[in-house]
Amino acid sequence: VENAGLVFSQMHAAFPIYVPDNEPVTEYMCMSVEKSLAVAAFFNCPALVVHPWSTRKGKEMEREVNLNLYRRFIPFARQYGVKICLENMFNVLHGNRIEGSCSTAEDACWYIEKLNEEAGEDLFGFCFDIGHATVLHRDAVQRQRAGSSIGSHVAAAAIFFFGGDATVFDGAAQQ
Repeated sequence: VENAGLVFSQMHAAFPIYVPDNEPVTEYMCMSVEKSLAVAAFFNCPALVVHPWSTRKGKEMEREVNLNLYRRFIPFARQYGVKICLENMFNVLHGNRIEGSCSTAEDACWYIEKLNEEAGEDLFGFCFDIGHATVLHRDAVQRQRAGSSIGSHVAAAAIFFFGGDATVFDGAAQQ
């Protein structure tokens, strides 16, 4: 990597890290996130994007699951010096894309500020995925407003584009 002059600004962890009613898979995915933090540090990559879990079964349940997952990674983020970034997500309901976890700046800030407070340091940040915002039909003004209100939490950006067919995501997004 160094010989080729490559620099990594962020990398993505495997997804999804939480699979309801399947503890062995969830445990395996969480272990992969822990190892991904070590890999990111090895490559001097400052940020690992770990997608939050989204559900249509209620915000309280979603937040409880996500907080418990992210808390688990605090010692590893601290050990390896890699920031964990949450990303704006979406869900699919009957072929329509709807807001998912961290799809609003307010929701993302809530998680990041709570987790950083619990960690006692700045271990969590935000990766703004422009493509995810676009599939939720956020126009340029809305995307800029969201970006500016989350401000100092933005540690990475991703540009994800696809053909616009929401069915591409049905399997992962409907959990």
